[in-house]
Amino acid sequence: MSYNGTVITASGGGGGGAYGGLYNGNPGGSGGGAGYTGSYGVANGNPISQGNDGGPYSAFYSGGGGGGAGGAGLGGTGSLDTAVGGIGGSGLSSSITGSSLSYAGGGGGCGQGYSGTATAGGGAGSAGRFSPSYPGIDGTGGGGGGGRDYAGGKGGAGVVVIRYSMP
Repeated sequence: MSYNGTVITASGGGGGGAYGGLYNGNPGGSGGGAGYTGSYGVANGNPISQGNDGGPYSAFYSGGGGGGAGGAGLGGTGSLDTAVGGIGGSGLSSSITGSSLSYAGGGGGCGQGYSGTATAGGGAGSAGRFSPSYPGIDGTGGGGGGGRDYAGGKGGAGVVVIRYSMP
Protein backbone atom coordinates (compact mmCIF):
# COMPACT_ATOMS: atom_id res chain seq x y z
CA MET A 1 0.00 0.00 0.00
CA SER A 2 1.48 3.34 -1.01
CA TYR A 3 0.41 6.77 0.16
CA ASN A 4 0.75 9.64 -2.29
CA GLY A 5 -0.82 12.77 -0.81
CA THR A 6 -4.45 11.74 -0.43
CA VAL A 7 -4.26 8.89 -2.94
CA ILE A 8 -3.72 5.38 -1.62
CA THR A 9 -2.79 2.71 -4.12
CA ALA A 10 -2.80 -0.97 -3.16
CA SER A 11 -2.20 -4.01 -5.31
CA GLY A 12 -3.78 -7.30 -4.25
CA GLY A 13 -2.22 -10.12 -2.27
CA GLY A 14 -0.65 -13.15 -3.90
CA GLY A 15 -2.48 -16.46 -4.20
CA GLY A 16 -1.67 -19.52 -2.08
CA GLY A 17 0.25 -22.45 -3.53
CA ALA A 18 -0.99 -25.96 -4.23
CA TYR A 19 0.82 -29.06 -3.02
CA GLY A 20 -0.35 -31.79 -5.38
CA GLY A 21 0.42 -30.24 -8.71
CA LEU A 22 3.12 -28.36 -10.45
CA TYR A 23 1.40 -25.00 -10.21
CA ASN A 24 2.44 -22.09 -8.06
CA GLY A 25 0.06 -19.48 -6.67
CA ASN A 26 -0.79 -16.58 -8.95
CA PRO A 27 0.92 -13.30 -8.20
CA GLY A 28 -0.87 -10.11 -7.22
CA GLY A 29 0.98 -7.08 -5.90
CA SER A 30 2.87 -9.76 -3.98
CA GLY A 31 4.24 -13.12 -5.06
CA GLY A 32 2.16 -16.29 -5.03
CA GLY A 33 3.03 -19.22 -2.77
CA ALA A 34 5.05 -22.15 -4.06
CA GLY A 35 3.38 -25.35 -5.22
CA TYR A 36 4.74 -28.88 -4.97
CA THR A 37 8.44 -28.74 -5.93
CA GLY A 38 7.87 -25.27 -7.35
CA SER A 39 9.47 -21.97 -6.48
CA TYR A 40 7.77 -19.14 -4.65
CA GLY A 41 6.85 -15.95 -6.43
CA VAL A 42 8.65 -12.72 -5.78
CA ALA A 43 7.03 -9.35 -5.32
CA ASN A 44 6.58 -7.51 -8.59
CA GLY A 45 7.55 -4.10 -7.18
CA ASN A 46 4.86 -2.22 -9.09
CA PRO A 47 3.82 0.14 -7.63
CA ILE A 48 7.21 0.71 -6.02
CA SER A 49 7.56 -0.42 -2.39
CA GLN A 50 4.61 -2.78 -2.54
CA GLY A 51 4.35 -6.49 -2.17
CA ASN A 52 6.22 -9.32 -0.56
CA ASP A 53 7.36 -12.75 -1.63
CA GLY A 54 5.14 -15.81 -1.48
CA GLY A 55 5.94 -18.65 0.91
CA PRO A 56 8.18 -21.55 -0.12
CA TYR A 57 7.21 -25.16 -0.58
CA SER A 58 8.78 -26.32 2.67
CA ALA A 59 6.95 -29.44 3.84
CA PHE A 60 5.77 -32.59 2.08
CA TYR A 61 2.21 -32.03 0.79
CA SER A 62 1.83 -28.40 1.79
CA GLY A 63 1.86 -25.35 -0.46
CA GLY A 64 3.22 -21.98 0.62
CA GLY A 65 1.04 -19.01 1.51
CA GLY A 66 0.81 -16.06 -0.85
CA GLY A 67 2.60 -12.83 0.00
CA GLY A 68 0.66 -9.88 1.37
CA ALA A 69 1.20 -6.13 1.26
CA GLY A 70 2.57 -6.17 4.83
CA GLY A 71 4.62 -9.36 4.90
CA ALA A 72 5.83 -12.46 3.08
CA GLY A 73 3.84 -15.69 2.96
CA LEU A 74 5.04 -18.60 5.08
CA GLY A 75 5.88 -22.15 4.10
CA GLY A 76 3.66 -25.04 5.14
CA THR A 77 4.35 -27.38 8.05
CA GLY A 78 3.84 -31.04 8.84
CA SER A 79 3.88 -33.89 6.40
CA LEU A 80 1.44 -36.13 4.53
CA ASP A 81 -1.98 -36.25 6.26
CA THR A 82 -0.91 -33.75 8.95
CA ALA A 83 0.40 -31.21 6.45
CA VAL A 84 -0.81 -27.64 6.95
CA GLY A 85 -0.72 -25.10 4.12
CA GLY A 86 1.36 -21.96 4.61
CA ILE A 87 -0.12 -18.84 6.16
CA GLY A 88 -0.71 -15.93 3.81
CA GLY A 89 1.37 -12.79 4.34
CA SER A 90 -0.18 -9.98 6.33
CA GLY A 91 -2.02 -7.11 4.70
CA LEU A 92 -1.88 -3.43 5.62
CA SER A 93 -4.45 -1.35 7.47
CA SER A 94 -5.99 1.93 6.42
CA SER A 95 -8.67 4.17 7.95
CA ILE A 96 -9.48 6.09 4.77
CA THR A 97 -13.10 4.83 4.88
CA GLY A 98 -13.56 6.00 8.49
CA SER A 99 -13.02 2.49 9.88
CA SER A 100 -9.71 0.69 10.21
CA LEU A 101 -9.70 -2.12 7.63
CA SER A 102 -6.95 -4.40 6.36
CA TYR A 103 -6.28 -4.85 2.67
CA ALA A 104 -4.20 -7.00 0.31
CA GLY A 105 -3.47 -10.00 2.54
CA GLY A 106 -2.06 -13.17 1.01
CA GLY A 107 -4.10 -16.33 0.40
CA GLY A 108 -3.45 -19.48 2.44
CA GLY A 109 -1.65 -22.44 0.90
CA CYS A 110 -3.19 -25.88 0.40
CA GLY A 111 -2.31 -28.69 2.80
CA GLN A 112 -3.13 -32.42 2.68
CA GLY A 113 -4.52 -32.31 6.22
CA TYR A 114 -5.36 -28.68 6.93
CA SER A 115 -5.78 -25.49 4.99
CA GLY A 116 -3.44 -22.56 5.31
CA THR A 117 -4.78 -19.48 7.05
CA ALA A 118 -5.39 -16.36 5.01
CA THR A 119 -4.88 -12.80 6.22
CA ALA A 120 -6.54 -9.42 5.61
CA GLY A 121 -9.21 -10.50 3.16
CA GLY A 122 -7.32 -13.37 1.57
CA GLY A 123 -8.98 -16.75 1.00
CA ALA A 124 -8.10 -19.91 2.92
CA GLY A 125 -6.41 -22.74 1.07
CA SER A 126 -8.08 -26.10 0.57
CA ALA A 127 -7.63 -28.91 3.08
CA GLY A 128 -7.15 -32.26 1.39
CA ARG A 129 -7.51 -33.63 -2.05
CA PHE A 130 -11.13 -32.90 -2.92
CA SER A 131 -11.75 -29.81 -0.80
CA PRO A 132 -12.35 -26.46 -2.44
CA SER A 133 -10.17 -23.44 -1.85
CA TYR A 134 -11.66 -20.09 -0.98
CA PRO A 135 -11.60 -16.78 -2.81
CA GLY A 136 -10.23 -13.54 -1.47
CA ILE A 137 -12.85 -11.17 -0.10
CA ASP A 138 -14.13 -8.60 -2.58
CA GLY A 139 -13.33 -5.03 -1.63
CA THR A 140 -10.09 -6.00 0.10
CA GLY A 141 -7.83 -7.15 -2.73
CA GLY A 142 -6.91 -10.29 -0.75
CA GLY A 143 -5.30 -13.21 -2.57
CA GLY A 144 -7.19 -16.46 -3.22
CA GLY A 145 -6.40 -19.70 -1.40
CA GLY A 146 -4.38 -22.47 -3.02
CA GLY A 147 -6.07 -25.65 -4.27
CA ARG A 148 -5.04 -29.16 -5.19
CA ASP A 149 -7.44 -31.00 -7.49
CA TYR A 150 -9.54 -27.89 -7.90
CA ALA A 151 -8.38 -24.49 -9.06
CA GLY A 152 -7.16 -22.04 -6.46
CA GLY A 153 -9.57 -19.37 -5.28
CA LYS A 154 -9.79 -16.11 -7.19
CA GLY A 155 -8.35 -12.98 -5.69
CA GLY A 156 -10.77 -10.55 -4.11
CA ALA A 157 -11.73 -7.47 -6.10
CA GLY A 158 -10.06 -4.26 -5.03
CA VAL A 159 -11.80 -1.07 -4.02
CA VAL A 160 -11.54 2.58 -5.00
CA VAL A 161 -12.28 5.08 -2.23
CA ILE A 162 -12.59 8.77 -3.03
CA ARG A 163 -12.60 10.89 0.09
CA TYR A 164 -12.94 14.64 0.21
CA SER A 165 -14.02 17.23 2.75
CA MET A 166 -17.03 19.46 2.23
CA PRO A 167 -16.50 23.20 2.69
